[in-house]
Amino acid sequence: NNEISSDEFNKKLNEIFNRCDDEALSVIKDDMLKLKANSFGFEVDSGKTDMIEAKIGANLAWSGDATWAIEEAESSYEKELYFSIPKEGSNIWFDAFCVPSSSNKLDIALKFIDFMSKPENAIQNMYSVGYTSAVSSPEMLDYVYENYDVRGAIGETSEDEYVEYNLSYFFKDSISNADDAIIHADPSTIGRTLTAQYPEEKDLPHLCVMDDFGTQNEAVLDMWEKVRTNALPIWAVIVFVIEILIALGAVIYFAVKKIIKKKLKNERKKMKNA
Repeated sequence: NNEISSDEFNKKLNEIFNRCDDEALSVIKDDMLKLKANSFGFEVDSGKTDMIEAKIGANLAWSGDATWAIEEAESSYEKELYFSIPKEGSNIWFDAFCVPSSSNKLDIALKFIDFMSKPENAIQNMYSVGYTSAVSSPEMLDYVYENYDVRGAIGETSEDEYVEYNLSYFFKDSISNADDAIIHADPSTIGRTLTAQYPEEKDLPHLCVMDDFGTQNEAVLDMWEKVRTNALPIWAVIVFVIEILIALGAVIYFAVKKIIKKKLKNERKKMKNA
């Protein structure tokens, strides 16, 4: 029997995902250079804007950025963007509040974290930035119903088409009836904002938590520097040169136009005074 449990699969996938020995870094560097030669570029925060402006057709994005881009593209550009998790696996992210060990205001810091973790504040934060809050509460489930369930609220009914979407893995410890976390999802949100904010349970074994690089930190930084500073692909150089020529042409055009306009103005002035 070659079957393994989800936990065993995830453990092995995490081990593979976090490999950063010299051999792994060499393979990663070569693959990233190939990717760089066939992509718009590497980005930190501009990818979501590039997506909604159709500068690029695909982007590796944090789920909150993806949620923002999907909503913005639809509301401002009437375009539909989609979100998917690679079947091979991906990293799972989380943001956290951290208090420095040297802090002399620990009580205030903890009160702030408690304040931000109140469901009503976590919901506002989630609404503003698109990122899923780690807070699991009845209030948060109500928010999910308002945004994704065709019924609009727990206990309501609707004749609209829907897809059952089970979020009990996330909410089961904060609600009395786990079945309430099986929402009747609007089909248009599947593969879009709902998937970005709340992946299905079947996807979880394919998600890995990134470790730090330990003693390989310098080697990883060196590998990235070689990828980052590698010469631009030919097509990118051509595009860059064309953009410069267009900009230069525009400057020359307006400069010449200004000179001609000034010359004509002076000639009209001379004719008027003659």
